[in-house]
Amino acid sequence: MASRNYGEDMIPPPQAVSYDFSDGGAYEDLYTQNNPYAGSYAAQPAQPQQQQPNYDYNNPMPDFEEDRFPGQRDNYTDLESEIGGNVMAPSSSSGTPLPTTDGEGKPYRIWHVEYYSKYFDVDTTEVGARIIRSLVPFSYKFMDSVAHNPDLWGPFWIATTLIFAIAAASNFASWLDNKEAFSYDFETVSVGAGTIYGYVSLAPIILWAIFKWLEIPVTLLQNVCIYGYSLFVFLPVAGLCILPFEWLRWTLICSAAALSITFLLMNFSAPIAQNKYEGPRKPMIVAGLLTVIGLAHFGLALAFKLYFFNYVE
Repeated sequence: MASRNYGEDMIPPPQAVSYDFSDGGAYEDLYTQNNPYAGSYAAQPAQPQQQQPNYDYNNPMPDFEEDRFPGQRDNYTDLESEIGGNVMAPSSSSGTPLPTTDGEGKPYRIWHVEYYSKYFDVDTTEVGARIIRSLVPFSYKFMDSVAHNPDLWGPFWIATTLIFAIAAASNFASWLDNKEAFSYDFETVSVGAGTIYGYVSLAPIILWAIFKWLEIPVTLLQNVCIYGYSLFVFLPVAGLCILPFEWLRWTLICSAAALSITFLLMNFSAPIAQNKYEGPRKPMIVAGLLTVIGLAHFGLALAFKLYFFNYVE
């Protein structure tokens, strides 16, 4: 077979290619010298290697503010800021930020219903978990669980349910005590509403005012949340007080009061200990405030017994 002659319009055979890796990858490609298509294959000069930041992987938080990821916070948070409720913009339980403005871009005001949506942004699972924590008195976890997201849904539901439960149980117990002369007492609903709603509203406000004076880092919403959940234990007790045994009613009411008071004292003791006074006055203030909280709560339990379930066997 005859050898093929290469014309001027044809690409010459490839020549030797030499590589020099001494400079980190730059090389001379002799193949491109006579190659008409070399423009698309020309070697690019080596890019200078960028120095990576030297992070300490034992401490995932960078040392400099500009190196932090968007929204990244410190590993260690200040206890006072956590208990005081200094948190970021509210977000829903699903992680989606709650709307803070109306359709015209104006922020919601206190008279708007949407303004209070952030205080009811809890699901059934979270409310159930907080109810269970309220039944474990010797624990500080409840205050930690509501530090970032105190809610009004649980306290409102518990207080409203307790009003109707205690009124219904009181009338049913009255019927068992005297079936012949029984008449339904609707006043128990109004008295129960005034007592329970008034206590859940006024007690946290008064305590919050004292906390502000003593520079104790607990918010008003946290007070309402803790007081509301502390009443849950009286719901099953109200049903059991239907039984026509006076000694059993006293035992149930006092036991519920003891559990509820212990829950309040355990969760308020640590914040109250952070009051502004030093020296011998600090423990006196702690003991005095805890005593007032306990006596006020016992007074509420005593009102439940003497007004709603005060019957003679």
